[in-house]
Amino acid sequence: MKHDKIAAINNEVYELAANIKILSRISWPRSCEIEFLTAYEKGKNWLPEINYENPTQDEIESRLLKLQSGFSAHDPLEVLTKKTIQSFLDSIQLAKHIGQPEFTDLSKRIFGAPGDFIPGSDKTNIEVAQKIVELSNEFSFPVLENKSNQINAEQIKSYLERRIEGVFQGSGPEVLIVPDLAAKATATAKKIKLREGNGFSHYDFKQLFYHEVMTHSLTSINGEASAYS
Repeated sequence: MKHDKIAAINNEVYELAANIKILSRISWPRSCEIEFLTAYEKGKNWLPEINYENPTQDEIESRLLKLQSGFSAHDPLEVLTKKTIQSFLDSIQLAKHIGQPEFTDLSKRIFGAPGDFIPGSDKTNIEVAQKIVELSNEFSFPVLENKSNQINAEQIKSYLERRIEGVFQGSGPEVLIVPDLAAKATATAKKIKLREGNGFSHYDFKQLFYHEVMTHSLTSINGEASAYS
């Protein structure tokens, strides 16, 4: 297959995949997160009832299946394209089963279980997670728990905008403050979203710039530029 044809397939796959959402659909609303943590701090193990959205993506799934079956994989680009399409088909299956037992089985098959070893390591996913929690606890007080050290999203936004302008010269991602964001921040090639409120510390200034902007956003921007070059 000529590379221009495989490039056209990848472009179509990219456009279809933009409509496949997983994390945003399984994230708790901010109000539920606060309610859960408040109860947990009081020693109450309580889980909120979340009404998850199970979107119908039959048309996208059908088009991806048609693209996947429309060519044979001989060279590395074709093999990679087949695998990429399959990963999006797997994501559609996950979205279909949000809030159902099948979601756990699919997730374990795609991403691995907590007890699985990290590739190339003798540590399991859960061991690494426990180590990260242990290290992060060192910052709990006074950095995180002391209210006087908390910084609001507007200050982080202003800082990120200055740094982004210095690097991208007007072509970088837009910084937005949004309510009910499960994480402190999320990033795409075009947008950096910050969670509304005062839940930031002075460590977040550089951390968010290098992680969200210079890792996630820049990787996406580079990928898009490479796809169309």
